[in-house]
Amino acid sequence: MGIYYHVLLTLVANPYSYTDKASDFVQEASTLQATGTKQDADDVSIPVSHIDDVLDMVDVLVEGSEGLDEEIGFLLNDDMILLTFPFSAVVPAALEARNKLLLGTESETGESVVAYLTAVLTDLLHTQRDPLALCLLLQAYDTLEPPAPPCCHQLSRFRGYYSRWIPEPAREASPLQTPGSLAPQGPPASSFAALLQTAYESEGALLDGQVQARLRAALPHVPMHQLLRSATHLLLYLRSTVQSFGQLGRSAGPALLQLLLDLLRRLVVHCVQLDAQNQQKCEAAQAESDLFLDMESMASLELANDKTLEEVLVAILRHPTLEGWYLALEQQALPPHTLSPVLVKLLAAHLSAGVLQLLMASAPVLQSTGQRGLLAKYLEAITQSVLKELQNRRTGSAASPPKTLPQLEALQGLHPYMEGAQLREVTLALLSLPEAQLVTQWPTKSPGKERHLNAFGKALVQLLISSPQDQLQSSELLWASEFVKSLGALLPTLAVDELDAVLLHTLQREPALAPVVGVDLLDYCLARQTQAALGIAALLLQLSCTHLLRFELWCGQPGTGLCLQERLDDLLPLLHAYLQARTQGHCARPVGVSSAVIPVLRKALWKRLQTRLLSTDGPPASGLHQEVLAQLVPFAKAKDLAVLMDHLPSLLQTPGRRESWSVADSVSAVLEGSAGELRTWRRTLLESCVKWLIVSFHGGQQDHDSTRDQERQMLLRFSELLNSLNEVDPGDWQKFVKTGLKFRYQDHAFLKALHAAIQCLYLPENSMCTKLIQLPVVHMMLTQHSLFLPTLLKSEEEENLDNQVKEALVDLMSVVVKMCPSVCESSHFAVLLGAYGATLSVLGKGVGAGWYGQGV
Repeated sequence: MGIYYHVLLTLVANPYSYTDKASDFVQEASTLQATGTKQDADDVSIPVSHIDDVLDMVDVLVEGSEGLDEEIGFLLNDDMILLTFPFSAVVPAALEARNKLLLGTESETGESVVAYLTAVLTDLLHTQRDPLALCLLLQAYDTLEPPAPPCCHQLSRFRGYYSRWIPEPAREASPLQTPGSLAPQGPPASSFAALLQTAYESEGALLDGQVQARLRAALPHVPMHQLLRSATHLLLYLRSTVQSFGQLGRSAGPALLQLLLDLLRRLVVHCVQLDAQNQQKCEAAQAESDLFLDMESMASLELANDKTLEEVLVAILRHPTLEGWYLALEQQALPPHTLSPVLVKLLAAHLSAGVLQLLMASAPVLQSTGQRGLLAKYLEAITQSVLKELQNRRTGSAASPPKTLPQLEALQGLHPYMEGAQLREVTLALLSLPEAQLVTQWPTKSPGKERHLNAFGKALVQLLISSPQDQLQSSELLWASEFVKSLGALLPTLAVDELDAVLLHTLQREPALAPVVGVDLLDYCLARQTQAALGIAALLLQLSCTHLLRFELWCGQPGTGLCLQERLDDLLPLLHAYLQARTQGHCARPVGVSSAVIPVLRKALWKRLQTRLLSTDGPPASGLHQEVLAQLVPFAKAKDLAVLMDHLPSLLQTPGRRESWSVADSVSAVLEGSAGELRTWRRTLLESCVKWLIVSFHGGQQDHDSTRDQERQMLLRFSELLNSLNEVDPGDWQKFVKTGLKFRYQDHAFLKALHAAIQCLYLPENSMCTKLIQLPVVHMMLTQHSLFLPTLLKSEEEENLDNQVKEALVDLMSVVVKMCPSVCESSHFAVLLGAYGATLSVLGKGVGAGWYGQGV
């Protein structure tokens, strides 16, 4: 441990000297790189030539300074810090102490120190984004004069390894050369780092299939604490491969890039899995911590604060090589290089393909952890490269699209993670492409109607279908208008069911945009006749007069009637929408066109709809058959209307055919001009209504809300018809009263309807009241019912919704007493009245006063 204390004490006593040495080698590396690439050093490096500047920057890092940018001329961020301080001042201090130890009297003990320092410096080398400065420093301190120390072979191996990153002009001959110098000894030979380093040093070994298999097999065994080191190790080799791509050639270069990028992707996947396991351990430990907490549980709880996954993703995705070269060719923004055009295309293509797979493995994790910012540069590169390619397509400066384009593959893979503004910009650009740019050429041998989408068409379809709606949609009406207009224009070309659904959803959300859709889209929908396409057509008819006129013109075309008959069930929603829309609004369209449509629809639909309505097979599955028939009734011929009126009443009496009443109402509207025919028709409807209710009452209790609602609607219809006629068939009335009181005694709606009917039918001036069941009989049926007293005498504490029933029953009893006072003369009535008076409720006092007013 003595050397460690020695290094630290030396550094604390004289920090400036070693900091100055580190700064000098950073500057030397920058100058060497600038000279090698024939560029000015100021453009590619950070010129820190004096130790005071470095110390000023250190102070800034500790204390902060708003004027730093003006003082040193550039923005200090994490990348700049890494370039300015690639390694610590401890490195030159440790190397100096090592050399003193080897040249001193204790040189025999220096071999273990050298082995340790070599392993540490190797790991440090693998963390460098740009290793040149560190390698120059190491080279400068590996100048031991003979006699060579016993550990000379270790130093020689290490020098041979790091010299790979020193340019030939700056590489010095090693005074420590020994026969058979081998690679530096590192971790055990089975570890991933050792396998990778050994293979990298052996020329061509990384291209060997067995070596690649061993690397892939070893990677899942890398522990969590070594993953960041392994990631930077791979990134160093990747950077070196890019820089030496010209020497590697067309065969070795792409294969090596593919391997390294695949290993990086696998490393990310492995890191994600380990992080998930740690989180599970942490949750389990958290659940057990309420009972007891041992050392193992404490270690598991500490895993919750582990940032390894975040650090690995930052190290990889913010690496300049990946950011700079990703889609660089497609953006026409290549980093500095000396490659031929062929090699540049090869490098850019393989690197972009590998990075895409890496991004797709990382994106879900970044999304879940709220770190999508790491994808920002890559997503912007995708956006700009796609927009540039689309611009070239629109101007005609690009050739026919190949089967795949890197930027389109990236767009299809990563669009769920893009910003809404980026998605909308790219979507509109794709929608604005000419039709010919979205489909392949027509097949010469099979000229069918089906078109095949090319890469742009497929990308647009996927973008529209699978993009999150909250990202693709915008509150800007102008954008939405352009979107709907462009999508509507392209649908006939693309002919994709999912896109029909996208436009349908958009129009349902923004119905005001329907008029911007071209009329050709309606023709497409009428020809396509899918559910979504017909849904679009129905919306357009309801919201746009232009499309309404277009539909009417379509109806006038030859063969339309046959089409309507063949696809009747599918077209019913569209026809229903048209028949509603034609009478609404103030659409300026030729009268002759509109009036010519009805005969076409009547001829094509009437007989089929009437047959379906009168069929004994049961009602149609959808009520639209009755609705459309009801809409056509005003235009029916007299003989057709007569046939319908003859057969309709029998249907109206069946509870399962309640929807048929909409047709009956339309018939009533047609007969408004003939009072006699209308009254006769209403008698028929009242008879059907009463029989419907009797059948429904016989069905037993109202077990479902739908049954209760249907009966309430029919009771309202019964009251309405009865008020208009003031008469009813006596036999039907008797059945109605008896059945209703038997099965619906505690139904509020029935009691109210019976109350209103008695008031209407039993007036003295109504000659029909003598033919009806007498009121004393009705009174007896009410009072002798088994539910009379339980309903009437129920206490307020027990009442809830039954209070309405009680009120309705009291009102019914009251009207019977008022219209027939003789019912009060019965011997048992006083007993009933006394029992009811025992409730002493407000309601009871009211009805009691009414009865006493009759002389009781």
